[in-house]
Amino acid sequence: MSDETRETTTKADRLVKLLTPANSEGYAAAAVRLRDARRLFHEIVAVQTTNPLNAAWQQTPHETLQEKQEAARWINAELRSLGIAIRCPKTGEAALIHADPVPYNHSGRFQVLLTSTDLGRKRTFSSATPFKVELIPHYERREPLAERWTTKT
Repeated sequence: MSDETRETTTKADRLVKLLTPANSEGYAAAAVRLRDARRLFHEIVAVQTTNPLNAAWQQTPHETLQEKQEAARWINAELRSLGIAIRCPKTGEAALIHADPVPYNHSGRFQVLLTSTDLGRKRTFSSATPFKVELIPHYERREPLAERWTTKT
């Protein structure tokens, strides 16, 4: 059994325990337990998705800007549906893939676009071809305009 399989099995066992409610458990304790279960579940999903997603992404057409944009839309939709994100190679933060034009290269480039930074959306890394990605849990999302409405009077 590989280390990755052994670690996933251990996490799966912990997940089953977290999903088993305790007798007379109040809401606060249940919420903490279930948040831990959700975090652990998404860690498992990220580990198990990394290799197959990298293989599929390498095979997507990416010769033109339009193909790169379609590949970026596809990979981001897959990530969102699974509650995971790309780990930025430079910062380690959750990120998406973006494809945009480049003046010197008509076929465009892929860029890593941070999603969870205080600096707003920031692009940190780029590549003309699909690159190997590492995946991390990213199931919580900020509500659009939530902070803005709290400051309005």
